[in-house]
Amino acid sequence: MRPFSLDHLSPTGFEEFCYDLLKTLVFVNFNWRKGTALSSSPSDQGRDIECQFLQKDVDGETFLETWFVECKHFKQGVSHWGISGL
Repeated sequence: MRPFSLDHLSPTGFEEFCYDLLKTLVFVNFNWRKGTALSSSPSDQGRDIECQFLQKDVDGETFLETWFVECKHFKQGVSHWGISGL
């Protein structure tokens, strides 16, 4: 059996893969924040995909949880960028 790999995907192809995976995982209300037709858009404002997931609270109430998904197609970990305000 061949090992699973995503190496053949371009950066845009990897974002499309992530988008399809999130749809399969039952996320809803997608906004693919691509910005321009370039393969790597500088105007995505730090997010690639914005979507929502239906959650159920402990009291049975349901609500939509908003997710911002950053799609990185790297072989090594992404360095820490110094997140402030946490």
